[in-house]
Amino acid sequence: ESSYCIVSFPGKYAAEWDKMVEDASVSTACVFLPPGSVGFGQHSNPTGRCYCYDLYGEQKDWGCEWFVLWKRNLEQVRCQEQQLIVVYQEGKVGQGEVNWDDLPELGREGKLWENDGLGASQKGEVAWLKKIGLEFQRVDISTLSEIPTKLVVKCGFEAAKGMYLFNGFRNEQPIYRGPNDSELCYEVQSAADWAACKWLRGNGWTISQGGHHRYGLKTALPIERIRGEVGWQMRMGATYPIFVSAEDFWMSTGTFNLESARCSQHFLNVGTEDPCSGVACICPGNGTEASSLWKIHWRADGSVNLESIQWRGYYLNAGKGELGDSTVSVTTGNPDETGAMWKIHWGCDGSAKLESMQWTGQYLDAKACGPSQGKAFLTKCYFEAAWARWTLRLFP
Repeated sequence: ESSYCIVSFPGKYAAEWDKMVEDASVSTACVFLPPGSVGFGQHSNPTGRCYCYDLYGEQKDWGCEWFVLWKRNLEQVRCQEQQLIVVYQEGKVGQGEVNWDDLPELGREGKLWENDGLGASQKGEVAWLKKIGLEFQRVDISTLSEIPTKLVVKCGFEAAKGMYLFNGFRNEQPIYRGPNDSELCYEVQSAADWAACKWLRGNGWTISQGGHHRYGLKTALPIERIRGEVGWQMRMGATYPIFVSAEDFWMSTGTFNLESARCSQHFLNVGTEDPCSGVACICPGNGTEASSLWKIHWRADGSVNLESIQWRGYYLNAGKGELGDSTVSVTTGNPDETGAMWKIHWGCDGSAKLESMQWTGQYLDAKACGPSQGKAFLTKCYFEAAWARWTLRLFP
């Protein structure tokens, strides 16, 4: 069962509503009775005159049976102790709210239909929630329609990695629940959230597990845009790697660029010539060229293959010759060859070293001849050498 329930939704967003309720995991108390449906045009109030007079100041053709059904659904939500969510028109969160006792006059004056954040009937729903003292989260329709319902977290802290499911809202941002009671949420200083005030020193996303904050990213970016971001902070045993994505890119669709930690804005590149004669090089660029993009294939033993996006079916290869003249190339063939396998070692700053599975202790090297004309080599790595470190950023 879901821990949240959408109790009010703007009817003008019919397409967004249809898309949302296609997801069987979505819980809602909303009632929409279109013309011709059972209950449309009916008037009801067990205690006296119909609810139309309370909601709109006068009887309406569509009736008020919907309100009776909605209140019944609301009672079920209260019994299940679900979090209540009210969805507002785009860019108008918190607008359009009125008091229950003011509804009749506003209805007779036509002010309930003003385009101010809530629909006319929504104003009645929200006014009732406030009248009976129920707390609810306010959410923008654009936020609700854009957020992913599932996330994949890949991290070095074993208990927190895996699939996370949308589980409501906090601070007007989505909450996700993951394995082993882990949680991903947005913490803000204005709410006196611990991580925002004491750790990150600013608003940001956090991943908690076992009663402790493990990962934190100080940012104003929404959840759907933080994949591939660097700058995560770690505590209480958390380690690199740390990636968050709406897709399971670790097994299927992940595309990365590899930027040299030694030479900013220089990327591992395969070139645009025939790959059969191509040697991987280090070239300046913006990291969006197909020749600078790689698809990471994670293997069962934890190693990876790096497939070129420019040349599909070609893999970064450490070669089979002597180490002394070993130039890293991009070759077609079998990704199960050890020359095409690499092991990622994560540094404390989020950068990574790529060790060859063919040649233990030898790492992808960007130092030769200056970055603009330098080729990628395979050489022995010394402690924290910048030429052997790379920044891996997920590319959309």
